[in-house]
Amino acid sequence: MTQALCFSIAPTYSSAEIFAQMPQTSAPRILIADDHALIREALPLIIRPSVPLATFDFASNSAELMSLSDRETWDLIILDIGIPGDREFNALKTLRARFADLPILILSMFPEQKMGALAIEAGATGYVCKTVESAVIAKAVVTLLDGQKWISPRIQRNLAKQGGSARGNYNDLSTQEGKVLRLLAHGHSNKQIAVLLKISVSSVGTYRQRILDKLGLDSTSKLVRYVIEHRLM
Repeated sequence: MTQALCFSIAPTYSSAEIFAQMPQTSAPRILIADDHALIREALPLIIRPSVPLATFDFASNSAELMSLSDRETWDLIILDIGIPGDREFNALKTLRARFADLPILILSMFPEQKMGALAIEAGATGYVCKTVESAVIAKAVVTLLDGQKWISPRIQRNLAKQGGSARGNYNDLSTQEGKVLRLLAHGHSNKQIAVLLKISVSSVGTYRQRILDKLGLDSTSKLVRYVIEHRLM
């Protein structure tokens, strides 16, 4: 069986190298939502060698996921889109609506060519097939904790194929708007962009809305697709 292999759209580093560059001020808190006990038990064993300070909690259905996400603060949620009580990405969409900057990694048995682009469109910041090697899962987790997205080349191509809905032109953007666009596409949060560009978080939000208006788009996921389609990375 051919395994799906996912790559980050960020520069390629080993998971250990990425983690070494991350601030070590606190232990990353990771919520694993999967109805299979074997997956819930295995993921911490896979992740801890790369993120030794990580702490974990678990949900086995959609109701538990929503309860835990409301009660606690998380640095990453790993979600199986087939979790009981969920349908048509409702859990993912709800989480994204509540937590705009929260990294959410979809870990699924569905091939990425079937569900990957749909998951990114629904708000996921990464998609990994359960058939990949454990090292790929660990690297995806570290990459998302570092504030980047994890999107395979195949998913990027699928997103680009679905593109073409933008009405505006990249040349209509100011230099600063172009910088914000590319940083958003690389998965940076508004706070991270504010630090990188030395502007306020509210200014980032203003730039983001101007970009959406000028390009005729209505979501960050469509901004990502636009950047991929027009090769602006």
